[in-house]
Amino acid sequence: YDWKTACKVCPDGWHLPSYAEWTRLIDYLGGEDLAGYKMKSKSGWKNGGNGSDLSGFSGHPSGLVDEYNEFYFEGEYGIWWLNKENNQKTANNISFNNVNSYVFFHDEIDKQFGFSVRCIKE
Repeated sequence: YDWKTACKVCPDGWHLPSYAEWTRLIDYLGGEDLAGYKMKSKSGWKNGGNGSDLSGFSGHPSGLVDEYNEFYFEGEYGIWWLNKENNQKTANNISFNNVNSYVFFHDEIDKQFGFSVRCIKE
């Protein structure tokens, strides 16, 4: 989803998670250097990068869609929008990859890009 669509896709009573909500989950799972492994699905990640899915998050490596509707990094990155908008052009997201167990927060990401969405019940 691009940013505009991501902000509308969660059903009533649900919302895009905030930085604080993601951080609580990551801390619960052992911190930024371990949480990715526990949130990654058990299959679908390239080069042996599968996770344990101990959290039940089942994060899949769907990659991204650029502003030209081209897909990239499928099997390598799972990327999700946060609810934080920076300005008219950028917002924040979170990702993990097939190379390690880290979770990465990203600022200033172009809103035209397409990423996954995970909604949280209010």
